[in-house]
Amino acid sequence: MNNVPALQRGLELIRAAAAGDYTVAQLESESGIPKASFNRLIKCLSDNAFIKINEDSRKLSMGDDAVYLAMESYENSSLYQLGYPGVYDLGENFKATFVIHQYCAPDRIYWRVKHAPPNCIRTRPVGFYMNFFNNNAQGQLFLSMMPKKEVKEYFASGELIHGDHILDTYKKMKSRLEQIREQGFAYQERENHPGMKQIAVPLKFPGDNGLYSLTCYLPLDYEDVAPVQDRMLYEAARIAGVE
Repeated sequence: MNNVPALQRGLELIRAAAAGDYTVAQLESESGIPKASFNRLIKCLSDNAFIKINEDSRKLSMGDDAVYLAMESYENSSLYQLGYPGVYDLGENFKATFVIHQYCAPDRIYWRVKHAPPNCIRTRPVGFYMNFFNNNAQGQLFLSMMPKKEVKEYFASGELIHGDHILDTYKKMKSRLEQIREQGFAYQERENHPGMKQIAVPLKFPGDNGLYSLTCYLPLDYEDVAPVQDRMLYEAARIAGVE
């Protein structure tokens, strides 16, 4: 971040805060920004609620105003207006969290629309993204929709989540992707979280080549997922206008 305008520096500090992995001291050390300039930027961003600093850990996170502006922007988007009624109805009917995701790159899957009723599995706010996707249903769904060459490149990159229940090699994932293509949706248990199962169905908008999914987060003890899957497939077709 050396030799860049103050605005660019400020934007990169906000991005770092959004990642939630940096303390103030770590970011100051890695930024290369002179200490006085760094402190002014941090104070300006904090005073305007674009970032906030945990008093105990000194870690940076997104400020309330930044989160509000991001969510307001998404709530005014055409996808949100189109998808939220269906996502809301699904959430209220099955008492579970439902999210519309968009794939942008292997390290960028965005939350576009979300409804999470009280006392159900929580996810990040709308507009935030996840960094890895071999361990979740929507990521596996997106992989099933990609050319084999891109899938192999992703697994060769090493940018993967690893674990006892996770499909963390191309060989392990290959049969899962074939299953997803055949049945038309992705389903997994414990891979994203030990106590969670997920369902993801594709959202295919006419004239839009983007990759979207409608995803559900369920507790591991949720027994009958078939009605959830069926309703999600129906709702995805309705949202996309291809009933």
